[in-house]
Amino acid sequence: MVQEELGEARKAVDAALQLQPSHAPALALRRTMDECAAVYATEATKLALLGLPSDAALNLEHARKLRPADSTLLVSLAMAFRQQGKLHQAAEVRRAAGCVKAPVSPPQPSARHPSLPKLARHRMLEDLLSNGDCEAASRESLGLVYNDIGVQQATDQQLDAAVHSFGRAIDASGVHVTSAPFSNRADCLRRLERPSEALADYERAAELAAAAPEALWQIQTRMAMLHNDSGTRLYNHAQARKAAQAFSRAIECNPRVSRFYLNRAEATVQLSRFELARDDLLVALRLDPGNHRARTLLAGLCPS
Repeated sequence: MVQEELGEARKAVDAALQLQPSHAPALALRRTMDECAAVYATEATKLALLGLPSDAALNLEHARKLRPADSTLLVSLAMAFRQQGKLHQAAEVRRAAGCVKAPVSPPQPSARHPSLPKLARHRMLEDLLSNGDCEAASRESLGLVYNDIGVQQATDQQLDAAVHSFGRAIDASGVHVTSAPFSNRADCLRRLERPSEALADYERAAELAAAAPEALWQIQTRMAMLHNDSGTRLYNHAQARKAAQAFSRAIECNPRVSRFYLNRAEATVQLSRFELARDDLLVALRLDPGNHRARTLLAGLCPS
């Protein structure tokens, strides 16, 4: 029986039971359909573990036709789509998974709409978070899909679109949000030269990653680059004091970069704070003995 016939058969059974809830043949057929759906779902799990997400998705589609009110099938199907890189389809199915309620008749329509024009599919994506009935777990999973979409857009240099998608990921995840969409959005905002917004996102990401040292360090190194960028702009606009403060914040975030100490030294020289500049230059050279600029500036401050 092909997938469309499975769906029509389930509709017919549900319709019969709606008219006569005690209809014995229909009840027996529904039990058989539920059992077959369980077999398809089990096989899909095995295929997914074997690294065959497209085959797993096919089995899940069959199971979903036989048991349309089971939101767990939709969650699994969305994961299979995500593993294949079909992120928009995954997002649509995630939305359906969050909104499917306990058994209903007639069954919910399919969450996939391959025949819809591209514009309609984008409008569906924009509406994903508008349904307040979505369960928290499905919204969290939807956040992961939106984060994947944002990463793909950022890789394709679609930075504004990526910022929007990462925002969707944050909204979708709610209280379960992680540091990833914040730090990813901050990266895009930094490249778009929107430093204040980027810094706010980095700071929020750091809060969320406080219990994960490796993730926190990655965020701090990116924050450091943002502060260094800010200090460089200020220095180039003859604001040496503010520049030195920005370079100090960069060092606080990541004290392992020779260039940050050199930059602060150049700013403090402009402020006639020669001892502080010398100390920074010594640290810069300790971190990077081949730093020619630091060695030259130190020689000028401490001529032999």
